[in-house]
Amino acid sequence: MNLRIQRLFPAAVLAGVLVSASAQQAAAPAQIDWAKAVPEASFKAPRITNESSWKLKTPRIAGNSTHKEREWGVFDYSFDTLAEWTDNVVVNYYILLDAEKIKDPTRPVDAPRWSFLQLSLRFSDIPKGKDHKVSAVLLPAALLRHGYITAFGFEMTVQDKVVYADQQFANGSVLIPTMKTALANNPNTKVKWWELTQVINNPKTAKLEGYLVDRAKTPFSLVSPDDYEMSK
Repeated sequence: MNLRIQRLFPAAVLAGVLVSASAQQAAAPAQIDWAKAVPEASFKAPRITNESSWKLKTPRIAGNSTHKEREWGVFDYSFDTLAEWTDNVVVNYYILLDAEKIKDPTRPVDAPRWSFLQLSLRFSDIPKGKDHKVSAVLLPAALLRHGYITAFGFEMTVQDKVVYADQQFANGSVLIPTMKTALANNPNTKVKWWELTQVINNPKTAKLEGYLVDRAKTPFSLVSPDDYEMSK
């Protein structure tokens, strides 16, 4: 082999390795800060103190008629996404109902005054864009039989990182006394009422299942369906 070729060959191999490594480096996907992938400032939330923003009557669908107009609790949240695709999104809703003003002669005297409801929804394949919507619906029976909303909560995580949390209390709401004390003792911290043992393990609180559901399981699923993300 020519001496000059012998000397150039190792150099050419080395150059090829460097070019290959450089190409792999360039092709590596950028690291995404999932805690900022859904901007907190982009969220639009219902206001619990304004019933007209969440209490809706059964939607009228063409071809169907009804003599009854039930009232539902519909809780829409909209948000923007910055990543090309956003997966592993978990949304949690929390509601505390107060039955103090419910007039039901069949209700046991010792029945729990408060009811705790929770719903968890998972989403994937959310494309980059604005005004994505997720929604949960409180069934009419919950409001009629188990009371009015006294506390409300919403939390979203992306890739197991909390990107947004919202908690609200109704005007003049009467909270579980131990819950109220716990919140008052931590005014400068982000205490989430639904994480308090004073709520979860309180003998005066009943846990209700099946009253807070995905929008897709209600008549509202037929209203502007393309505006909402589909849960998995």
